[in-house]
Amino acid sequence: MSSFRAIPAAFYVLGTVATHIDQALRMSWPWLLVAAGVRLVALLLMPVLTDELAADSTALIGQAWDALWLYLLYSSVYTVAFASIAVNWHRYVLEEEAPGVMDLLRLDAPVWRYVWNIVLTYIGGGVIFGAAILPIAIVARNAAAAGGERLGLMAAGATVITAVVLVGLVVLRLAIKLPAVAVDRSGYGFFQAWLDSGGNNVRLLGFFIMVLAGIGLPFLLIEAAALYLLSLAGEGALTAGGLVLEIAGAWLITIVGATMLSVLYAVFAEGRDV
Repeated sequence: MSSFRAIPAAFYVLGTVATHIDQALRMSWPWLLVAAGVRLVALLLMPVLTDELAADSTALIGQAWDALWLYLLYSSVYTVAFASIAVNWHRYVLEEEAPGVMDLLRLDAPVWRYVWNIVLTYIGGGVIFGAAILPIAIVARNAAAAGGERLGLMAAGATVITAVVLVGLVVLRLAIKLPAVAVDRSGYGFFQAWLDSGGNNVRLLGFFIMVLAGIGLPFLLIEAAALYLLSLAGEGALTAGGLVLEIAGAWLITIVGATMLSVLYAVFAEGRDV
C-alpha cells in the first residue's frame, strides 16, 4: 500500500496537461475529425419530434428506436476513438513514447483491451452503485415517517451523494488498471490496482476535486460563455458550435482523465514519486 500525496499529484496533472497540450492535440486530431464526422451524421439523421409525430404512438416508437441506434452508433465510435487517444497518451506520459503517424489511428490489441476494461470498470461501478442506492428508499421512508417529507428528502439526498462519492472512488481505484493495459503490462489487474490504492480514499477524493477545480470548472465557464455568444449568432451557429464544444469537452476529459490515471498508476503500481 503506497502513500499518496494528493496536492503534488494534482499539480503534476495540471502541469502535464498545460505543458503538453499541443502534443496531445497532435496525437488526437485524426480521431477528433472521425468523431466529429460521425456525430455530425448522427445529428443530421436524428429524428425531429413534431406535433404530428407526437400524436402517432407507433411512428413515435419507431423514431425512438432510430434515435437509439444512432446514439449507440456514435457512442461506440466515441468510445473507441477516445480509447485509442488515451492509449497513446498513457504511453506518452508514462514512457515518453510519442506515436508515429501510423499509430495516430491505432486500433490494435491494447486499444480493444482498453475498451473492454473500461466496460468492466463501469459495470463494477454500476453494481456498487446499485448496492449502495438500495438503502435510500429505506432511509427516506423511515426519515419521512419520523420527521416528515422534508426530512425524508434531505436524508435521501445525503444518501445519494454518499453513494455517488463511493462509486466514484471505486471506479477511480479500479481504473488504475487502464494505464497498465495501455503499456502492455498484462499481469496488473483490477484486484492489484485495488490493493495498491488502499487506504487513500480521502486523498484520492481531494486529488479528484483539485484537478476538477483546476481544469473542469474553467472549461465549463468558457463553454457557457461560448454557447451564449453562439446563441446570439443564430441557431445554425449554436448547433455547429455546440458540436465543436461537445467534441472538445470529450477530448479534454479523455486527456485529463488519462493523465490522472497515469499519475496514479505511476505512484501506486510503479512506486514513482511526483
